[in-house]
Amino acid sequence: MRHVGLALWAGILASSPLMGAPIFTAQISILPNEFCTASPSVTNSPQPAFASGQCSFFFPGIGATGNSNASAAASDGHVGVAAEVDATNSFGHSVASAIADEQGMVIFTALSGLPGAIDVSFNISFGGVLIAAGDGRDGAKIAFNAQLNGAPYGIDFATFAGDGTTNCVALGSFICTATFVEGHFQTDLVTVPLNTPVPFELSMGAIVGNFGSEVSDSARADFLDSLDLPFGSDIFNLPAGFTANSTDFHIVNNRLADTGVPEPSTFYLVCLSILVFATVRLIRQSRWQPGYHERREYLRNGDRG
Repeated sequence: MRHVGLALWAGILASSPLMGAPIFTAQISILPNEFCTASPSVTNSPQPAFASGQCSFFFPGIGATGNSNASAAASDGHVGVAAEVDATNSFGHSVASAIADEQGMVIFTALSGLPGAIDVSFNISFGGVLIAAGDGRDGAKIAFNAQLNGAPYGIDFATFAGDGTTNCVALGSFICTATFVEGHFQTDLVTVPLNTPVPFELSMGAIVGNFGSEVSDSARADFLDSLDLPFGSDIFNLPAGFTANSTDFHIVNNRLADTGVPEPSTFYLVCLSILVFATVRLIRQSRWQPGYHERREYLRNGDRG
């Protein structure tokens, strides 16, 4: 995976300055991008954002098939990403990536109304699947950051290569494990001022890639149901006599308010079904367009490097 999209990955979790308004971002990228269907990426939106895309190829002359897809979702208290590539008898390469981000402000107050500062942590849930099969060039990478007042917590990067090797570098006191089973986590303590907007951000990125072989290879990062703030229980761990509110995150008295927004993963499944049928139709139509057979012959007979 060390050869996959280094420039892209370098900025995958880069944050924009927080300006006191909710900012949602859902971005995807898929290469190569022929025979694809997609909903567009959304950047710096004041509303919850979702993006999804899928690309497929099939060359019967050499028995080569492949699929790539990516999805990203950002809503109140939730960011999630998913990316997957797979190929059989393909000597090309495929890369898919997804980024989701939610930024806003939260205000901590004392019920007495007094000024000052307190130490707080907050609760999150995180988990998913990171896996690859093939050789060392194929792989999957994930990163996430749950950040309050500039203090990071999460995973700087975690990789799973096709040859089975793994690596993980944590942010804050998060502990890397061999697998990413869904779990609940408490972040590090952070000092925050009272009665003052404090920057709060949830971000996540994934990138997967394969580089072709005469056998099957694949890579998958499925974290569309992560990263989440708790619903129905306290978000921040506060001393007695204090509370937290945020119009950006719809936090009321330290809990997420029910805004009626559909669960992002449910919306994803509906959109993905539409994209699958659209992709199949696009591929069938494209075979009758000028240049299709010439491109297929080039891929079949071109230099494999």
